[in-house]
Order: sequence, then C-alpha cells, then structure tokens
Amino acid sequence: MTVEVADKTKNQTRYTRHVFGSRLCWHRMRKLKVFSIRDLLVPGVSIPVARSFLGKTVTAGLVRIKTEQRRISGDEVAPRTYELIKDVGRRCPHFGRAGALDLTPKPNERLWAAIKPLRAGWTITELASLARVNPATTGNYVTALRNAGYIETLVRPKNSPVGGNEGRYRLKPSMDTGPDAPLRQQDGTLFDPNLSVGGEAP
Repeated sequence: MTVEVADKTKNQTRYTRHVFGSRLCWHRMRKLKVFSIRDLLVPGVSIPVARSFLGKTVTAGLVRIKTEQRRISGDEVAPRTYELIKDVGRRCPHFGRAGALDLTPKPNERLWAAIKPLRAGWTITELASLARVNPATTGNYVTALRNAGYIETLVRPKNSPVGGNEGRYRLKPSMDTGPDAPLRQQDGTLFDPNLSVGGEAP
C-alpha cells in the first residue's frame, strides 16, 4: 500500500468513526436526557468525538449544562452534567461551520428517502430530479448501493448509435435497513448507520 493510499484510508476511517461515534452520542443523549461526558463513552465513541459532538449540541442549544463539576469528599469529584433540552428526533443532527443546527437533508439522505417508496423502480434521471440532487452524485450513490447489494436492476441500460436507454432500478425489499441513509465513503464503499448503532464500531 502506498503512503497516499494509506493516508486516504486512514482519513476515511477517521471520518467514518466520527459519524458513527456522533450517532452513538446522540442515541445516548436521547435515552438518558441527563448525562455526563462519561455516559457518552460507550464502545465506538472516543473522548475527542464525544467532546466535539457534545460541544456542538451545547452551541446549537440542544443541550445545556445542568450542574458543574464539584468535589463531593476527599478526592471524589462529581462530573459536570448536561441535559438534553431540545430533542430534534432520531436523525443525528448536523451542524454548520458556526455551530448552528443544520436541518437541511444531505444529498444521500434525500436520495435514500426518495428511493425507498418507489417500488416500480426508477432511472438515475428520475431519481436525481425527484431528490433534487445532481445526476453525477446520484449515479455515484446508486453505484455504491448496487455494489453493496442494495439495488436490483429491473431494466438493463442499453446503448445504440441512435441513443441510449437508461437502466431502471429499485431497492431490494430485504435491503430497506432503516430510516437513516447509508453513507457513500470516499473510496466508493458504503457505511450503513442503521446496521451500526448498538453494534460493533466499523
């Protein structure tokens, strides 16, 4: 493996772990309501990821400090606790550069939501138009889903001298894994958060 490939794989793994860890933190926050940062450190969540995600939820006004760290007796210290005061739902929240809550669905989220109910199938052009995502991004996402076994081909694409016919596809019923959109990674592989929360870290 070259250094370039190794660095790319390392960065990709770091990003996937950040996404996975953030989702686990949000899952814990919603379950506990009142918590310390220690409560977020379940398998799959590193201290940097927990601190980063917690800081963003505080900045966005989803979480507030409930009690400050305090000494109980001797060397025993009670940690600072936090309270979830604005639950925006099951979907792990996204945040803008300034820390503000960003509720705008990402392209993969729009595509996943559009794909699921279209049992009669769709073409890349139809899906891109319906999800309001550019055709190139749509094609890359569908390719990742197909390579991972999520998509079945109803009509194979055909090319001819007078023009081509697009393929027609649909989501396999057995691969509707849940409400959260699988994430296409930089190398084209897929990370499905529906199969990860509560399970093993990727």
